[in-house]
Amino acid sequence: MKARQQSGGDFKLVPAGMHSAVITGLIDLGLQPGGMYSPAYKVAVIWHTPGALTDDGRPMSITQTYTFSMNKKANLRKHVESLFGKAFPDEKTAADFDLKKILGRPCLINVRHDSKGEKTYANVATVTPLMQGMEAPSFSGDYIYYSEEMPPQEKAAAYEQVPEWLRERIDNQLQPEDSLPAEATATLNGTGGSIEDEGDIPF
Repeated sequence: MKARQQSGGDFKLVPAGMHSAVITGLIDLGLQPGGMYSPAYKVAVIWHTPGALTDDGRPMSITQTYTFSMNKKANLRKHVESLFGKAFPDEKTAADFDLKKILGRPCLINVRHDSKGEKTYANVATVTPLMQGMEAPSFSGDYIYYSEEMPPQEKAAAYEQVPEWLRERIDNQLQPEDSLPAEATATLNGTGGSIEDEGDIPF
């Protein structure tokens, strides 16, 4: 579950440690090759971290790719539950959860740097709600939301907002007939939820 943030060149990693953040992107990557494992549906989540700045003073962001599953053991479910500070009451509630509800959600993330060979990656190790009384991080840009189940015209417009490296993964996704995972996967299109939703935990 490596974020595609690689050291070297002109790219600067989000520093390791705790950061206040807001979720600004949710991208359905479709069915992706699994390497040593079976192909699986994947989803990318983007966090905006205004307290971490690039060399020219711009706020940084970090992207994490998850297997698109709300199974009890799935990392995506664990991070969603941690984000709201509450476990799903049952499997049906978890399976029916509209993942779009996490867009715009402020939180604290713990960024960890992991090395593999000569490369270093920034990973989101943990996600928690903001501490009581903590000011929510600001974000004035556009939220990125892309789902394979969008209507064609809306999907095409959303695709243009997706970062280029994630568009490449969308373009190269497998077709379901290539290899279907046995486990049922989550869906971005649930019942309600928007970036304006605030207040009560939605499950």
